[in-house]
Amino acid sequence: MAGVGDVPVLSGIINTSREGPVMLSRSGLEGDEQGDKVFHGGPEKAVHHYASEHYALWRAQFPGSPVALLPGAFGENISTVGMTERTVCIGDV
Repeated sequence: MAGVGDVPVLSGIINTSREGPVMLSRSGLEGDEQGDKVFHGGPEKAVHHYASEHYALWRAQFPGSPVALLPGAFGENISTVGMTERTVCIGDV
């Protein structure tokens, strides 16, 4: 549960690490939830990836962030090293 001002809202932002294998299906990762299934989840939006290289820039720009700017902070399911917009394209396997 996150908040917009003083109003609590369901949110998948700020994911935490999970140990061991996790089942991935066409609709998403086992145990993952989406608060708005119109815009999140489903076969074209089943997994959110974010390159961990980007977090250093976020931490530099927002040093006083109340949210720890670490992998998972933007709701991504997978955070990697070496897989950025420059090296990965839609359709890559």
